[in-house]
Amino acid sequence: MGWGDQIVKLSFKIYDSTTGTIRTTENFGYGDYFKHETRKDILARGWFVGLAGKANNNASEVGLNQITFYTEAPGGDGTKATPMAS
Repeated sequence: MGWGDQIVKLSFKIYDSTTGTIRTTENFGYGDYFKHETRKDILARGWFVGLAGKANNNASEVGLNQITFYTEAPGGDGTKATPMAS
């Protein structure tokens, strides 16, 4: 049984459609596979399709406060995705 694919460094570009500005978050993780204090473990079964985030539009600076990861639905052909973790 394998470990699957690992993302060891992740950052986001956030587009504010009201002001037209783009903000980039700091990196999540340090690119170190075995340093447990840097890990954020997420389990997803199936093919990873994408992710989505929600922002608080009333905040002074737009940021993500919830991130949902999507995987391919079991038995799917890649045309439908289902949220698996958030």
